[in-house]
Amino acid sequence: MAAALVDEEINNDDFYALLNVRREATQDELKAAYRRLCMLYHPDKHRDPDLKQQAETLFNLVHQAYEVLSDPQSRAIYDIYGKKGLDMEGWELVERKKAAVEIREEFERLQREREERRLQQRTNPKLEFGAGDIQGPLFGLKIFRNLTSQSFITTHCGLQFSSRGIRPGLTTVLARNLDKNTMGYLQWRWGSQSAMNTSLVRDTKTSHLTIAMQLGIPHSFVLMSYQYKFQDDDQTRIKGTIKTGFFGTLVEYGAERKISRHSILGATVSIGVPQGVSLKIKLNRASQTYFFPIHLTDQLLPSAIFYATVGPLVVYFAMHQLIIKPYLQLQKEKELEKQRENSSSAVAVKKQEAEAAVRLMQESVRRIIEIEESKLGFYDPCVGEEKSLKVIYLFRGVLHQVMTADNESLRIPKQSHRVDTDG
Repeated sequence: MAAALVDEEINNDDFYALLNVRREATQDELKAAYRRLCMLYHPDKHRDPDLKQQAETLFNLVHQAYEVLSDPQSRAIYDIYGKKGLDMEGWELVERKKAAVEIREEFERLQREREERRLQQRTNPKLEFGAGDIQGPLFGLKIFRNLTSQSFITTHCGLQFSSRGIRPGLTTVLARNLDKNTMGYLQWRWGSQSAMNTSLVRDTKTSHLTIAMQLGIPHSFVLMSYQYKFQDDDQTRIKGTIKTGFFGTLVEYGAERKISRHSILGATVSIGVPQGVSLKIKLNRASQTYFFPIHLTDQLLPSAIFYATVGPLVVYFAMHQLIIKPYLQLQKEKELEKQRENSSSAVAVKKQEAEAAVRLMQESVRRIIEIEESKLGFYDPCVGEEKSLKVIYLFRGVLHQVMTADNESLRIPKQSHRVDTDG
């Protein structure tokens, strides 16, 4: 193990290396390795203050590694995601599962929840800007209740402010899981605009479909919306919507794409009667939404539709090449430089720990040899290795020789031990 520590250095995140066992080690092998290292690193076995402190550090690391690997649930999480998976909050509330697929699903869910909480803490409250109108809750109260394992109901009451003043509102939503990817909703809204809305939402890995119908004052409509999700790093999505009601008919199409770690840029073209043609630019930054509507014309002109469609694409590709791409490259270089600095300091710490482990081993071996040498008779020159006993003896003037294992009984003389000296 000393040679392994010198060659590979201690990795605090590799619990198998800390215990010096293979990744397929059984519980008995883990327990044996843990006990052996506890005897080696126990602080009470070292009198030198420096060695005692180093032994205490290594003893705690070994104890942490054994606690994780001796628990089947923690070991399964560690084998898939490493130490970062164990640091994720919320595992204590999750049903103990052993299947790798289920563990991955739970990890991704907990990771999404943690990211949402972190962004909410950074950017609350959520505001929407558009057309000289600012909307956001001044006060809100939300009540959530599970009716069954497949359905729940929520009630939200609050106050909103806008250019038209402060308005109270109450919204109640009844939802039910129809299958793994499909939800049904029934919503009632009371306030300045009262309405009842029923919708069917199907969300999969590659698509999102919404079918809705609303009866209300002053707006009643039927809506169908479809969104396709590309499986790329930029989370590109294209969508189309058709909506018809008492106000007329509206067709919308557009796309959105991730432009940075926490920013998503989207554009939507709206074509309707009697609304005309308009372009809507939306920027999501963390949990904030910036909305910029641009009304082009009140009539359905082909030129307006063309410019509304092609213009944003040309502007986006120009911005991507001249601004977004250089900015992301600069951010990536900064992150790599920061990782190099962190890695260099971490390697220095691990090197010190490896050297400390070697010194502790040398001290333990020296102490064992001193104890054995102080005794009468045999002593163990190779601690921890398998031994054999070689006996050479004379019987009736004839040379005999035998090799036997350390834990086997020895019976002499025997004819089979006789050495043929004639040859």
